[in-house]
Order: sequence, then C-alpha cells, then structure tokens
Amino acid sequence: MAKLSVSQSLQKAKKFEKRAQYHEARAIYEQVLAAFPDNVRAKEGLRALPAAPDAAQFSTPREKIVEVIQQFERGQYAQAIRGAKSIVKREPGLGVGWKVIGLANQKLEKFADSEAAFRQALKVEPNCFETHNNLGVVLGEQGKQEEAILSYEKAGQANPRYFRAFFNLGIALRDLGRLEEAIAAYEKALALNSDHAQSHHNLGNIHSDQGNFAQAKAAYEKALGLEPNFAEAHDNFGLLHYRAGDLEAAIRQHKRAIEINPSFAVAHNNLGIAFLEQARAKDAAESFGRAIQFQQGFAEAYSNRARVFNELGQHDQAIKDADAALAANPDFVEAMHEKMTALEGAKSYGEARTWGATASDRTRQHPAQGENLVHFLTSLRLATY
Repeated sequence: MAKLSVSQSLQKAKKFEKRAQYHEARAIYEQVLAAFPDNVRAKEGLRALPAAPDAAQFSTPREKIVEVIQQFERGQYAQAIRGAKSIVKREPGLGVGWKVIGLANQKLEKFADSEAAFRQALKVEPNCFETHNNLGVVLGEQGKQEEAILSYEKAGQANPRYFRAFFNLGIALRDLGRLEEAIAAYEKALALNSDHAQSHHNLGNIHSDQGNFAQAKAAYEKALGLEPNFAEAHDNFGLLHYRAGDLEAAIRQHKRAIEINPSFAVAHNNLGIAFLEQARAKDAAESFGRAIQFQQGFAEAYSNRARVFNELGQHDQAIKDADAALAANPDFVEAMHEKMTALEGAKSYGEARTWGATASDRTRQHPAQGENLVHFLTSLRLATY
C-alpha cells in the first residue's frame, strides 16, 4: 500500500476482481477503507464482490477462469462461451462463468442466450448490481422494456451509487414515453457522476422533445463542454436550433458533427433538411445523397431527396427515391406523399390518386408520422463481469 496511491491500489483491486481473485481484491479494498473510511470507490468495489464463495474454493483452476475472461477481452466470443460452459457444467455455482457466457452472447447479438445466462448468474449472486444492469440491457435489446426497467431498478437498489443503472433506466423509460420518469433517472445518474456527457446529452434530447429550449440548450452545452468532439450532441443541438427557427445555428452544429464524423449519415440528413428550409435545393440534395451513401436503406434520406427532386421538377428521379424509401419502410407516409406528388407531376393522375388514398389510410393508422428529422440517442452501457 505504501508504494501505491489510493487510485493505483483500487485499479489493482479491479484487476484482481476481473481474474476472479476475489480474496486479493477484497484485501485491497479493506486496506483502503482502513486508511480512508469514506472512500466511495472502495466501498462500491467491496459491495460489488460476489456474495457466493470465492473462486478459490471451487475445483476449477483459476488459470482456466482467467483464460475464458481473456478470450472474451480479445473478442474471441465463441471460444469464451465454450470455455465458460465447460466450467459451469462442472460447477454451476461459479457465477463468473455465467457472466462471461452472458456478455459474450450479448456481443454476438444472441440476446435470448445472453438473458438466460445472466438469469443463471443472478441465481448464484442475486445482489450483483452489474449483472442486474447487464440483464436489463439484453432485455431492452429484445424489446422487453418493462422487464428491463425492473432489472435497472434492482441494480440501483443493490447499489444506489451505481450510475450506469440510472443512465440505462433513463433510456428505457424514454423509449416507453415516460419522459418525466426518464428525466428523474438521468438526474439521479448525474448526481452520481456529473461529468457523464452522455447523460447530459440524453437529458437534452428529452427536453428538446418536450419543447423546453432553454433546458435542452443547457444540457447540450454541458455535454459538449465535457466532450467537445461528441458528434451526436452537436447534431442533436442542431435539431434544437432547427426547431427554434435558427437555421444558421442548426447548420453550424450539423456541419461540426460531420467534421468530427464524416460518415455520420444522420447528420448529413439533418443538414439537408436545414438547407431545404433555406431553399438551397442543390446543397440539400447533396447532403441527402451523402446520407444515403453512408447508410444503406436510409428511408428518411431517400424521401427527403425525393422532395427536392419534386421541387426541381425532376419527377422521374423523385419516383425512384420514393420507391427506395418505401422499399426500406413500406408504411412511410411521407414517402407516399412524395410519390403521389411525383406521379402528379408526371401526369399519371390515376396512380397518383391511388397513392394519395394509401397515404391517407396510413396517416389515420399512424398519426404521429410527418417529420423526417432523425434524433440520435446515446446507447445503453454494459457493465463488466
């Protein structure tokens, strides 16, 4: 301890923890707390250690556990799963094996298998807040948002200082339209980690959706103050300015997002919309073209470019883009309207009426459609094993 700073000691404890050397990790955390009783990181690390018996009390060699963990860390997910399965087949009470299976399957997008593994891990270590969080992530990937919310709440209950659980809870609540609850979750995350730019960004998105310009602006500015090269925050800040009618500010933000990430298709699309509002048809068409170039099957960008072609009187090109948008999203009302307009321009009035009727039917079924701006949300975060 005398040769290491507190921060270095805690990092060393984390390394022991990753290798299932829980006794060693526990000893370091306890040493830190003996010297600094209020050290939050040491308290959280100690709380995170599995309540199940230490890996040293199992017959599986520690080297085998370390091997499957390292396979996972190297991206060798299939090998890690095979190795971890062989471990839990012999000793189903060894939680780290189930966690590796869950994390590796999540990386392979085998979410049902990942869910099953995390549930097994929780049978062994029911109070492991990181596993509750990870289970919430894979439930969300399967569209099970209500169940995901319960998992994030359990993670927060098991460790009230675990900000990732509240961050992910905010995402799940927003997906269900429970915006006030989502705001509360993000505010809780930020109370625990005020320098988390993604939480500020996602909070800004909600305020923007609610039309709260000043609050959204403050949130985006905070996110960008923490991470100046946060491309998604620049792009969504641009959307906020667009909705407030400040097209020049919107264009500046979208361009900055593209400078940071030239292949950011969403930002190219949103820049094109701002150009379109300024009657800069050529610039808009070029931006929509780049969006299509960088994201295959980008229905909104195809539909937006069809609108440009219609305004330019290039109805054959508009029909092609509207068809491409509808191939990607057959229920896309805006693309139906653009096809109708293009057919009218090409004097195919009967077919135009058919598409107009279809668009009206879809609008009644999906009344929320109508804006081709694209909001980019920061994604969920997995914890480690």
